Amino acid sequence: MDSSLWKNENYREFLIDGASQAFATDIPDIYLFPSLLQCINSPLIKSKAERIALDNYESTVSLTDYNYSSSDDISVLAVGGERGWSRKEREILRENSFTLCSMGKRVLKTETACTAGITLIKAKRAYLSFLKYFCYITLGCRYKKTGRTSAGLNIIIISN
Repeated sequence: MDSSLWKNENYREFLIDGASQAFATDIPDIYLFPSLLQCINSPLIKSKAERIALDNYESTVSLTDYNYSSSDDISVLAVGGERGWSRKEREILRENSFTLCSMGKRVLKTETACTAGITLIKAKRAYLSFLKYFCYITLGCRYKKTGRTSAGLNIIIISN
């Protein structure tokens, strides 16, 4: 979260450009959390929401075959970085009632997975509405082959 993109709220420029391109008048809210657990436990994520996490490795159902609850009017979509969720992150997601779903075997860029995932959910649930984006930054992700450390962006999307 040390990046000027987050510290100086430079991301707002991208949100405004995106809203302008989409002929939209509302700008999504962005909330930053230092960890997945703090994000999931925030009061912003309602306990009665449908909770889905995209995962290529340990998913139990595809996103298109997922049986959506008719009683939940809010969907929460958790999208990890291209590296995938860690074992600990998967445990946290499962412990907090997230169903791990896939969108196929190919790894998608995070921004592509967000767009495709929320589109599939909205098409299946037949609603279009305002989205809220909750971001948290995972620091200290080390690549085995190169030894380089990199931060990963993970996104939680709330739709109601």
